[in-house]
Amino acid sequence: MTVILLLTGCSSIPLSTMLEMRSYSKEDFLATQPEQLRAQVLLVQPVRADLEKVELQLALETSKGLRLYQFPLQLLVEEQLPQVSGLFSTTPAKNSYTFKLSELAITNFVEMQQLLAEQKSAKLNFTISSGLLDIPKGASSVTLTARLKLSEQNDYLTLFEDAKLALDHSD
Repeated sequence: MTVILLLTGCSSIPLSTMLEMRSYSKEDFLATQPEQLRAQVLLVQPVRADLEKVELQLALETSKGLRLYQFPLQLLVEEQLPQVSGLFSTTPAKNSYTFKLSELAITNFVEMQQLLAEQKSAKLNFTISSGLLDIPKGASSVTLTARLKLSEQNDYLTLFEDAKLALDHSD
């Protein structure tokens, strides 16, 4: 089954991520070691990621136009996180996946950094995509958290926190 994920609004991007990325410069990005880059996807159970279809994408917009890069990911860690009950709310059980860039992705990333180095200004837009497995029958949405870690020294940047993604069950 082909599943198309549509993000419903940008309200799921945490303010802390927006503030941190505001201070992130072109030079910081050019200094990023692609071997250290990590992506993390968390899906509310029972939904699982289709590991063969997970990839990181980057749209690079420069004065020369828009260029799309795809970075296939390799699984490092797969975990099942239990439900956590608190005083005021409950966090549902989640399937967690941590990925690194594949060899092809590292090559693509270095190529993209070289192109970016030649530009006076550019806009970057990261996306993490995945096929989904074990979607409950009749489900109209799934809940996803996506995080990106740009170096071993930095914490994960949350791209989307518990975002509700609409499902299109067309083939």
